[in-house]
Amino acid sequence: MLVSYHPVATERVLALAKPLAEPGVKLALRFHPATKWQAFGHLLPVNDTLAGGPIQSAREGSSLVVGAGSGTLAEAVCMGLPVIAVEPKDGTGLNYLPDYGKGELWDSVSGPEEFFPARDRLLEVLAAEPVRRQERCNAFRGLMFTKPTEEMVVQAFEF
Repeated sequence: MLVSYHPVATERVLALAKPLAEPGVKLALRFHPATKWQAFGHLLPVNDTLAGGPIQSAREGSSLVVGAGSGTLAEAVCMGLPVIAVEPKDGTGLNYLPDYGKGELWDSVSGPEEFFPARDRLLEVLAAEPVRRQERCNAFRGLMFTKPTEEMVVQAFEF
């Protein structure tokens, strides 16, 4: 689980993590480097692991990435990992993911009751259509990241 730099988003992710922390479920929490995890210690699940080091290392071995308010969620989608963005029920959260791929590459939830159905859908697509899914991840990468060529700058700013 990627915990945001934004305190409200951090609390939202940790509120989701607590009910998910059950025997047999391994949660690895990766706090933003500028965030002091101790300030949120009272919200941490009992069975969690705090992941440190480079963000790439935190994603290795993950079957799913969960977070809020982080561009790193887009990076995880590009790498082929299913992503769940945690959003508030009123829709005012920080979600940097485009609509492209929602429900197939990534999904959003606003509470624990929505988590397992969303997770199961994403993992089902991953298992059933790995080639198509990878093609969609590559297309997602093209939407989110590009080389800063003169042509792309002109196109982005409509010069």
